[in-house]
Amino acid sequence: MSAEDNVRVVIRCRPLLQDLESGQDLDNDGQTIRVASRQFTFDTIFSMDSTQTDVFTHSAKHIVDCVLQGYNGTIFAYGQTGTGKTFTSSGIMSASFDHIFDHISKSGNDTKFLVRASFYEIYNEEIRDLLVRTELYPNEC
Repeated sequence: MSAEDNVRVVIRCRPLLQDLESGQDLDNDGQTIRVASRQFTFDTIFSMDSTQTDVFTHSAKHIVDCVLQGYNGTIFAYGQTGTGKTFTSSGIMSASFDHIFDHISKSGNDTKFLVRASFYEIYNEEIRDLLVRTELYPNEC
């Protein structure tokens, strides 16, 4: 087991909204962010210039590789509405599926795979899987 197998907390910064820019001093050294007089430390901080591929490769790929070895894996996105969770999560999901199905295509014909995925949203104390079509949201999937 390596340090990569432990829980890690990473964030992805996006540009500040114009009405929040004044008076904010954002200092990012790769693991610590300082906003005004408060300091926050994370395992990794992705800058505003990071790509979906960067985020997947450096934060999620190892989890997907462990899943391909038979372990469970979870990626949890948390933050306020409008901060980019869905954008980043959809990029991670797309790259994860590509990685999984590429692995499957390179496996021998004698190996069988079962692929299951969930994309849960918890909002206003309600939980729903965004990958499951429901009667409330028949056109979403």
